[in-house]
Amino acid sequence: MLAIARAKAEHAHTKKSLYLKACSHDLMQPLEAARLFTSALADQNNLNEVQQRQVQNIDHSLKVASDLLADLGEIARIESGNIKPQFEHFALNELFDSLAQEFSASAQELGVNFKVVATTAWVNSDRQLLRRILQNLIGNAFRYASPGKVLLGARLEGDRVSVQVLDNGPGIPESKQAMVFEQFTQLDTANAQSGRGLGLGLNITQSLSQLLGHKLVLKSKENQGCNFSLSLEKAQAVIKPKIELPAINVGFKGVTVLCIDNDADVLSGMVELLATWQCKVLAADSEQSAQQTFMDHINDIDIMLVDYQLDHQADGLTLIAELRTRCHHYV
Repeated sequence: MLAIARAKAEHAHTKKSLYLKACSHDLMQPLEAARLFTSALADQNNLNEVQQRQVQNIDHSLKVASDLLADLGEIARIESGNIKPQFEHFALNELFDSLAQEFSASAQELGVNFKVVATTAWVNSDRQLLRRILQNLIGNAFRYASPGKVLLGARLEGDRVSVQVLDNGPGIPESKQAMVFEQFTQLDTANAQSGRGLGLGLNITQSLSQLLGHKLVLKSKENQGCNFSLSLEKAQAVIKPKIELPAINVGFKGVTVLCIDNDADVLSGMVELLATWQCKVLAADSEQSAQQTFMDHINDIDIMLVDYQLDHQADGLTLIAELRTRCHHYV
């Protein structure tokens, strides 16, 4: 009886994960299409100040909804075991520089003094998953410490590297520190920014940390800020010869783009947005129409913008590889 009950529970858990994954993907499509249209509308020069603000508000609301669905989709991927880490040795400072650029605009908008301390450390981790973890920790610090200070840095501790995200926000009482890593949990504080989401960010962070084998520790006291630290394996630096490439200044005006997407609204939105950038746009809604359009304009296409999931189990990466074999230049 116990085995049957366990099998039923596991089956229900799998179905829940598949349901969340399907819902998040299917709902993301119309939302992303709407964001493409608002981006195209925002680029119009004939909007007055009120109209520009209204478009920005619509885009912000759509972004919040997209982010929530993305979090649900990520939870489903983690719980289904579909995320396989790809470990590599890389310079941690490359990731730090990228995060500094990514959050600079948000820091200015929210009044956050965001400081990134350069590091010479190399680590052994999955670059993309580690980036996702740090994005969540920094985003969380921005929500609860603005206006205030947030710092991203690293310390060498023997054969380990401790990556830390610190803030001077309201802090978390010891009695609630375990709770913040649970799904759908948010702390009620006066400092928290609006539109905080579903309370999944720290749960995703903890799950990814466990998947990578990186110990995640929270140190905090009420009214004394938070210190989230992540322990990574230190790696030997790999020095590669630097190859200087000639600088090429290329704009979008006049560039021919082949857009391929089986969702009519997303495809239309991409066409509208690229047209405002003065691109020459070719559109295809299926693998077959893409192949025909590509052959008709094989010498004109500069860029292909392709959706990953197409009809009939086709995928964008395979289609790109196939189309590239038919031409003598790289697109």
